[in-house]
Amino acid sequence: MRRIGILLAVMCCIWLAACAGEAAQESTPTSEEAVEYAYVPEYFGMKLYEGLDGDKFMRGDEVLSENGLFYAINSYGEERQQHVMHWKAESDAKPEKLPITFADASGVPFVAHWTIDDEGNFYFYWCDYQETQEIYYLSKYDKNYNLIYSLNMDEIWANKKNKTVERVVVGKDGTLYALSDKQVFIFDKKGECEKCIDLGSIDVDNMLFYDTDRIILTYISQKGMEVAELDVNTETVGEPYENLPQSSSRVWNGQAGKIFVNTSEVLFEYDIEKQEATEFLKWGDVNVTGDSVTKIYSAENGDILVLRRDLYGDYFLPESELVLLKRVDKSKVPVKETISIATIGPPDNYLAKAVTEFNRKNTLYHVELRNYIDPNSGWTTKTLPDALNQFHADLAGGNGADIFYLNNLDWENLAKKGALEDLTPYLNNSTQISKEDFVEAVVNAYDMSGKLYTIPRGFEISTLMGKKSLIGEQKGWTVRELIELAEKYPEASPIHGDAALSICLRWNWEAFIDAEAASCSFDSPEFEELLEFVKQAQKKFTGNWDMYPGIKKNSTLLANVTIQKMMDYQMFLQMFEGEGNCIGYPTPDGKWTSVLEGREMLAISSVSKMKEGAWNFLEYFLQEDCSDIADFQFSSYVKNLEAEIQEAMKAEYTKDEQGNTIEKEKTKYSQGSFEAVIYAATKEEAESFYELLGSATRQSVDSEIWDMIYEETRPFFAGTKTASEVAEIIQNRVSLYLQENQT
Repeated sequence: MRRIGILLAVMCCIWLAACAGEAAQESTPTSEEAVEYAYVPEYFGMKLYEGLDGDKFMRGDEVLSENGLFYAINSYGEERQQHVMHWKAESDAKPEKLPITFADASGVPFVAHWTIDDEGNFYFYWCDYQETQEIYYLSKYDKNYNLIYSLNMDEIWANKKNKTVERVVVGKDGTLYALSDKQVFIFDKKGECEKCIDLGSIDVDNMLFYDTDRIILTYISQKGMEVAELDVNTETVGEPYENLPQSSSRVWNGQAGKIFVNTSEVLFEYDIEKQEATEFLKWGDVNVTGDSVTKIYSAENGDILVLRRDLYGDYFLPESELVLLKRVDKSKVPVKETISIATIGPPDNYLAKAVTEFNRKNTLYHVELRNYIDPNSGWTTKTLPDALNQFHADLAGGNGADIFYLNNLDWENLAKKGALEDLTPYLNNSTQISKEDFVEAVVNAYDMSGKLYTIPRGFEISTLMGKKSLIGEQKGWTVRELIELAEKYPEASPIHGDAALSICLRWNWEAFIDAEAASCSFDSPEFEELLEFVKQAQKKFTGNWDMYPGIKKNSTLLANVTIQKMMDYQMFLQMFEGEGNCIGYPTPDGKWTSVLEGREMLAISSVSKMKEGAWNFLEYFLQEDCSDIADFQFSSYVKNLEAEIQEAMKAEYTKDEQGNTIEKEKTKYSQGSFEAVIYAATKEEAESFYELLGSATRQSVDSEIWDMIYEETRPFFAGTKTASEVAEIIQNRVSLYLQENQT
């Protein structure tokens, strides 16, 4: 432990500038009162492949030890090589290539799994990849990189069909345990195979060495992650441990004979003897996204070394980071003002990452996520209403959060009740962002009577799309025109899917409801005609959710498509064989209308006592530099959207076998049975996308009224009531509701 000890001593003068963590654990009293500890993080960003030439990708496991991080990388330069690398948890450290060579290799060596014992010895399970065969070895090197033994596993496993090793761990006495295909092979310190233990039907996910002579196995069952002990003497797996956190994902060796059990939000300490889990620290308190944690090493002095990986980076060469969590006296840690974000359910990874990055950069505020659904309770139909009830109770009682994450919240209702802060004055006074920085269609869609309570950081567009040869080239139409199209092609399914009622009614809301006058006209011939059309459309839908066969055969006239990225749009244009027309949803006046749906939406509580700090986070969350966190929808930030479209239009070229210059494909993209080859977007495609964006807006519907319509129309679609009967019932119910709720 000497190297980490030296490092931590050097860091003592640095930690005061770091963000304070609030997680604490008890320790042996050093005076009359016990010292309460907190963990203060120090971050070491790493490019694990720095200094290596040619194409590269990581192999096998990363290994954390008292000396930092060890990992293996293959490089493809003038020759293919396997490198064993070391990175110290020190400022300005660079990767060091260790002088370990795989002498048995006649082909290309690939490290699959490996580990290091307390004495610094290395144990590798690796493959000699040759043109005609693959030979597997188990090799041990001492701390000076000298080869101790190398076992030809093909010879040991001559009669074994599956020769794959999923994990290797080493005991205190140098005994090696190799997990392979529901079996554990045990090798003594000289490399002799002592025994093989059959695990039966247990499909083990991970294995770790615990205490002095105990093996812990983790595996997935119908209950989730299970943890149990392997008794080497009796060659049996014990009963699964009880009281594990329900959202457990990974397990590592912990402190004082315990193990760490990880979840997305909390790192738990689990006592195997008592079978009890206690909160060790909140990942948010040390500015780490729990889902990104891949390894944990616990030092004897109480400090923790964490390896985390970018969840959305390069799979083969991920951006990684070492985080040293130094245990310090909590009373000496500077305290920031806390800004809370309420979420109903686990926050999206993008939000969690934004919070983490903000907390690392900001010196005044610390943002914490307050999830109203306990991650250990599971997500059920009961937990959502309970969470919403508690959220509203806190809001009414003055204990609400400063910021609301609007997923699963009726934000429009909150805004109407005065619970949300208008962001317009903040935008007008900001020196960093303004309304003009955001896509005009997005701002217009979320404007409520001149007030802006939220700005989605991303968005997607939904629209009705069909072939021009079938539906024409017009933009926009009415329900009557949609019905006439269906009558023209009686054998075809007018709309793919089962959402015809929503498609026809959502944008015709005002044709049947006059909210100001508290009146409605559902008992009209027009509404009955709409219901009859929807019934026939639903009958013609075969239940096959793959839309392409119907489009190809012209047996489907329209598809309700959702476009989240430019390549989505290009794919749908190809799916409709180059003649796709985004005609939009039917409206009373026939205006061209598509749906703009916001994503990643935050709002500030109107009763927050930390509005300045809350805006400070929203300002960071919305601006350009934070936009790379989201990758699955269009950016609302104008510059980023424009950059995305320009990137989609950028063509690259190569030579074919005859030496002709040809355009390179960007990617292949598929939906259902259709696969599109995506090339650079054309100018015409980009222009038509921007036109589609101009047609997109948002429509508010009263959820109470919609539920009434949905409930009362079911008997009609089932054939037990007529259209006029259900129209009259809906008319009466909605009329009464409008009168009771008239303001």
